[in-house]
Amino acid sequence: MRKGFSLLILLTIFSAHASNELLYIEKDQFKTAKDANTIIKKYLHPINARLTLEKKRLEMLLSGKYKFVEINSIETEDIPEIENDKPMHGLLNAQAPWHYTNINADAAARLIKNPKEVIVAVCDSGFEEDHSDLQGQSVPGFNFVDNSYDTTPYTHHGTMVSGIIVGKRNSIFNSSGIAPFVKIMPLKITTKKGSTTLSTIVDCIKYGVDHGAKVINVSFTGVNNDSIEEAGRYARLHGSLLVYSAGNQGRNRRTWPDHKNVFIIGGTQEQNTRWNCNRWYKLCGSNFGDFVDVVAPARNIFTTRAFVTFGGDTHSAPNGTSFSAPIVSAIAALIYSINPNFTADQVEDIIQSTTQTVGSGSTYVYGHGLVDAEAAVKKALKSI
Repeated sequence: MRKGFSLLILLTIFSAHASNELLYIEKDQFKTAKDANTIIKKYLHPINARLTLEKKRLEMLLSGKYKFVEINSIETEDIPEIENDKPMHGLLNAQAPWHYTNINADAAARLIKNPKEVIVAVCDSGFEEDHSDLQGQSVPGFNFVDNSYDTTPYTHHGTMVSGIIVGKRNSIFNSSGIAPFVKIMPLKITTKKGSTTLSTIVDCIKYGVDHGAKVINVSFTGVNNDSIEEAGRYARLHGSLLVYSAGNQGRNRRTWPDHKNVFIIGGTQEQNTRWNCNRWYKLCGSNFGDFVDVVAPARNIFTTRAFVTFGGDTHSAPNGTSFSAPIVSAIAALIYSINPNFTADQVEDIIQSTTQTVGSGSTYVYGHGLVDAEAAVKKALKSI
């Protein structure tokens, strides 16, 4: 159990740097036996040091001893301007479940007759366990902000992400989570402003893996960092799949690394084209580039909402790749529920090999294509 942890972001909330801290890991030939389960190490740079933090980073890299050295950074929920992120109190929204149709989700869970228990760790802002659509849908989690087990939500984000995965059937809106028989492990990593640190995300991923989660969902910024690739590698070595959102700036991320151990999810809209929400004053939409593996719906995604701002059982239909990622996490969980002994590589391959060609068909924009929950489950069933 991690002890004495606290986030040092109150004085640095407007900075890209979380602190004067570097994250690093040695190259394999310099590792010791005790480093076997270590994803990253942390170096706290003295404030009055002669070298700046960036110069210290470069000095470490030039030594040739380190696989990577990067500055610990502030990461956020990365929510764009949301058109329909208002609470729905029993008001029928006929378009709410459109994404079920586009990815053939309704039939997928019903094809699995005797699902095995699967846990999806959600590294986010907490989980509203008293929501009627989420009661009984979780296992105990952890709060990295307060070093406690209280995962009461600070923002709606984590509850919205979780509802997409495991929400129970809602008769008013005729929709539910894609994998309602799996369980969420809520891992609370954000402050009330929806911010966290890169190192906390890595710690969260490791915690989920070490405590039995087969899928780890991270709907935050930060996917372009080397620490995230190392966390994904750790997950795969232990049989778990790290699923991460591509980001909502609507930009061509040509310089971002194409991580091999992180399953990165871009977003689409109703017409199965790249989700795009450009405004004259703001660029937003799904990021794209070689780093994207598959895409999933990202616009007006109906889901559960926390009680943080509004009382009662509420729902909303937010936008963003934050909500594409849990769609894919849910499909991965369905596949694991068929055979928990599938490797992460096998689960990823099943999802990628059953995608639909959409939009222009460009792999640069859509990766392998739009996920198809029913086709993925059918292929998984044939694989056992």
